[in-house]
Amino acid sequence: MKNKLIKFLAASIILVSLNAFSIAITPFITISTNHVSATVGTAITPVTITNTNSASLVHYSISPAISNGLSFNKKLAPSLECQLLPLIQ
Repeated sequence: MKNKLIKFLAASIILVSLNAFSIAITPFITISTNHVSATVGTAITPVTITNTNSASLVHYSISPAISNGLSFNKKLAPSLECQLLPLIQ
């Protein structure tokens, strides 16, 4: 009986130790809209990309490359909110 109790307590201690740690999943990125309609010659409403979980995000990109006539502003604001500003030429 004593050996079973020791094994049970050891398993309980390991279980508690494993549950004491958590893994942060970063970054958590949200985009303000899923669809943008555009008219040639008219600026669109900016699309905001927000990173809420990590201060370590320092760059981002668009893949596949965007079409001719569109540009991408890679400026990273101090609040980690990025503006996607396509300019239709």
